Parts: sequence; C-alpha cells; structure tokens
Amino acid sequence: MKPPEILSILLLICGLFLTGCASNPGVTREIREYGRDRDANSAGRHAHIDYQGATERALARDASGLRELFRFTTSGWNDGAVGELHGAMLQDQVRYWGDGPFSTVLRGESQEVQKAVTSEVLYAPGFSKDAYPLTYGLAAKWNPGR
Repeated sequence: MKPPEILSILLLICGLFLTGCASNPGVTREIREYGRDRDANSAGRHAHIDYQGATERALARDASGLRELFRFTTSGWNDGAVGELHGAMLQDQVRYWGDGPFSTVLRGESQEVQKAVTSEVLYAPGFSKDAYPLTYGLAAKWNPGR
C-alpha cells in the first residue's frame, strides 16, 4: 500500500470511531421517534421542557439538548409509559453520544440529575464497565451495589 492509501484508511477509521452510533441510522431513527412521541411531548410541556426540540438538539450533538433531557429525568412527569420511553431514549443517547461526551455532559449536572440519569441507563442492554467506563463510574457512584 502507498502512504496516501494508508492515510485514507486511517482517516476513515478515525471518522467511524468519532461518529460512533451517529452513523447507525437505527439508533438515530429510534431517538427521533422517542422525541416525537405525543405523550412525552405533553409531559415535557408540563415540565416546561421542549422534549422534541431537546431531542433534535441532542441528535445535533448540542449539549444543551442532552442537558434538557437529563433534567426531564428528575421532573415529576417522567413516569409510567413516558418514563419507560424516556429511559430507553437515554440508553440510546449513551450509545449515540459515546461514553466520553455523554459522561462529560452528565458530570456538569446536579447530583440529583446524575443519580436519576445513571439509574435509567444502568440496566440497559450492553451497558457495562468495559463498554462505558466513564458513565459506569458515575452510575456506580450514585447507585452503590451495582
């Protein structure tokens, strides 16, 4: 292989690594569908949160959207079917954002929000210390015994 070809392959690998699940249209589609859910949007309005807008901003990798979704977790409106949907969405957001960026945004939130969010993602399929060490570390801190 010639050096330009090697460089091209390395750039492709780095690009795939950095985009993570953003290149997975299934995760993106699921997150977008969660954001469009009528009941979640109604609950969001009661909690003074633009649920669909926050979802779209989070998909654009805007931390303000992810923070707004984090704060919805501690609202009194995150329960029942909406709570299940929101928990699934947070689990997909960890996969979409990746461990480092997700945990960095979460660390900027209050202890109450950190505990609530990590409780939601802790039992997600595939969520482990090996796969998400930084977010798992927060989860272990706020959810001892896991």
